[in-house]
Amino acid sequence: MLAGLIKNAKPLIEIIKPNNALDLGLIASELQKVYLPDLLRDQLCRELAKRLKVSADILCAFKPQPPPAQVPAYAADTEPWPEPVNALELFVEVMLQIRKEVLIDEPQLYVATLEVFLTWVHDQMEFSPILFITGPTKECGKTQLLKAIGKMARRPLKTSSCSPAALYRLCENYHPAFLVDEAQDALKNTDFCTILKAGHDPTDRAIRCDPNTLVANSLRRFLPEGAGRDRAGTSPDHEPLGHHRDGTPERKGRFQPESR
Repeated sequence: MLAGLIKNAKPLIEIIKPNNALDLGLIASELQKVYLPDLLRDQLCRELAKRLKVSADILCAFKPQPPPAQVPAYAADTEPWPEPVNALELFVEVMLQIRKEVLIDEPQLYVATLEVFLTWVHDQMEFSPILFITGPTKECGKTQLLKAIGKMARRPLKTSSCSPAALYRLCENYHPAFLVDEAQDALKNTDFCTILKAGHDPTDRAIRCDPNTLVANSLRRFLPEGAGRDRAGTSPDHEPLGHHRDGTPERKGRFQPESR
């Protein structure tokens, strides 16, 4: 039966009946679903219009609606869960999810999970610690941990290249969770380093002069921050969360467990 249907099948344009409201409705519906280049769409509409005995302009007016604009993750407003959430149960779930993706010791796991929670209550904080993820060499798990945190953080913005000017505007407009990969390179920029180090204080503002209006603008810099970088780039002002090259956590610092 199927073979017979295929053999006897005809192009759609040959079975359309003139002045048939049902066929017109079917064609209009299909034209609203199909994305075609403008030239091809105009040509198709002219051929269909001849069969339907209607104006080609009428058919050309039926176009698919453009897809809704994609809101970037760092600007998204997540709808709150409609029911009360058990914080302890959620904390355990976040820990388990991070552990699925990263080989990490329990004290470091607690710190990484707290960083996720921090991004969701950050507006209520009076102080924002900066999470530094460090390692002695490349490819020892820093980026993977940043990714794992970013999947559950509020408004995550992971980048390894961002100008100070762009960062000022992002902080002011979206208040993202700023996750900096390869931070040892980004921190060579004095302006960038100043923003990152001052982001822990909600009262600190960046003052910049608009070159067009010469008006001084006060920009907010308070935002949750995480940075991954090689051990050589570690700042002495912050406690690192380190990893060995093989991916096992480096047992050094106040967040590290004792040797087992």
